[in-house]
Amino acid sequence: MYKTQIFNLIVNKVAAGCEVSTEDILGTSHRQDIVDARCMAYKIAIKLEDFTAMDIAVISRKNKPKAVRDLVATFQTRWDRTKNFRTIYKTVTKELKEELGINENEEETDL
Repeated sequence: MYKTQIFNLIVNKVAAGCEVSTEDILGTSHRQDIVDARCMAYKIAIKLEDFTAMDIAVISRKNKPKAVRDLVATFQTRWDRTKNFRTIYKTVTKELKEELGINENEEETDL
């Protein structure tokens, strides 16, 4: 599977889990739920599939690598503050691991 296909799969799963559109995630909205979904999608792409900030910036065509890195840097704060964020992240990550054939032993579940 190509990186673009994997990224689209991640964005679609996160969009469904967060109940926002994929266009919103890839857009420039500053609405909290959309920014949370965008942050989650980027973090999952980096963690599960070894995407770089540059990969995400090029594929999404909306952000610069620094903007991607800055958003991902806020992940822990979002994780600590919102139980729903943690629940959605865990659910989406589990579904993606199954769909992408990632063995639980290969990937740590820690942040």
